Amino acid sequence: MNFLRNTWYVAIWAQDLGAGDLVSRTFLNEPVVLFRDAAGNPHALADMCPHRFAPLSRGEIINDGMLRCAYHGLVFDSGGKCIRNPHGKLPKIDVRAYPLVERHSLIWIWMGEPEKANLDR
Repeated sequence: MNFLRNTWYVAIWAQDLGAGDLVSRTFLNEPVVLFRDAAGNPHALADMCPHRFAPLSRGEIINDGMLRCAYHGLVFDSGGKCIRNPHGKLPKIDVRAYPLVERHSLIWIWMGEPEKANLDR
């Protein structure tokens, strides 16, 4: 199925994404995990660990906004970069991060090309 990708979609009511929450949602057939960092900023990552494809939404938030996979303990920063691998070296294992904005009591997600997301709209 074809979707409009380079546009904003409502992801969640802002009040429904609390500190420490990991919320799993599917947008345009892509699993996404939503969470907030220690400063309260919302973030969205692909909800699939690239190591063994476990849902990151089953993990936990650590160190002021890092996301640790429950399956093997890989840790991803809010930009999707794997910053800790307790099992040695693996090929590139970063996950996709999605642009978000919080406006009008809603959190909006951009599912298209990140460089085309206008955060001021």
